[in-house]
Amino acid sequence: MRVPRKDLRVPDAEADIYLVGLGIGGFERRTVEAHNILSECGFIAHLTAFDDAIKVTYQADVYDLGVINASSDEPSMVYRQIAEVVIEAHRNYKSFGPVALVFYGHPLWLVSISWDLIEKSGQNGIRVKAVPGMTFIDQIIGDLAIRMDRGVQIYEASIFHGERIIPDTRYPLVLPQFGEFASEKLRPSGDIVSRMRPMVKRLQSLYPSERRTSLILSPWRGDMEPQITSVPVRDLGALVPSTHPGASLVVHGEEQ
Repeated sequence: MRVPRKDLRVPDAEADIYLVGLGIGGFERRTVEAHNILSECGFIAHLTAFDDAIKVTYQADVYDLGVINASSDEPSMVYRQIAEVVIEAHRNYKSFGPVALVFYGHPLWLVSISWDLIEKSGQNGIRVKAVPGMTFIDQIIGDLAIRMDRGVQIYEASIFHGERIIPDTRYPLVLPQFGEFASEKLRPSGDIVSRMRPMVKRLQSLYPSERRTSLILSPWRGDMEPQITSVPVRDLGALVPSTHPGASLVVHGEEQ
C-alpha cells in the first residue's frame, strides 16, 4: 500500500497522479510496480493501443487519449488538452483513488506531455510521480545486438543537428525521433526528402562512408517484429523516403 511520504522518490510514496510507463514491446512488459499502481487507480488515461486490455485488467474508468491526439497536429494544443483531462480527473476521482496517465516506454523519455503536467500540477499542489518503464534504448540493445555499455551518445535528432554537436565516432550514436527531424508537428507532412537532407548531409560529413547505420522502429505490441534497415552512411539518403516518424537512427561505433 502506498503511503503519504514527503519524498516522492521513495518507492512506496503515494502520489495524486502517476505517470506510468508500460515499457516497449507489449502490454505484458509492464512492471509489477506499474501493475499494482494501476490496480489502485480510479481513473486511467492512456495513449497506447491497449485500451481493451487496460479495461479488462483494471477496475478504473479508462479514457483513450487517442481522440485528443488525433484532433490536432499542434503539439501545444494536444498537450494542453491532455493535461486538462488528467487534472480534472484528479479533482473528480479523489475519493476513488489516484489518477494514472499511461504511455509506452518510460513516461519521462521523449514525452513532453509528462513534463508539462509535472509543471502544471506542481503549481496547483498536486503530487505527481513517474513510474519507470523499459525504454526504446533497452529494446534497441537487444534488437540490434549492439553493445552500449562501453559508451553511447544519445541526442534527440533535431537537437543534435541544431546544436551542431560533434559526436565521438568511436562509439554508437543514437538519434531518437529521426523521422520527425525538422518538423514541429505531431504528424510530419510534406517533402520528407527535402526536410531531412541537412541531417543526412551532416552525418555523411562526420562519418566514414562505409560506417554502418541502422534505422529502427521498435515494436509496441507483443506480436510485432522490430523494423530494421541497415545501410552504410553513404547510402543513408536512400532510407529517407520510407522513414517512419517514430523511427530512431543508430550510427554504429568503430567495432560494430
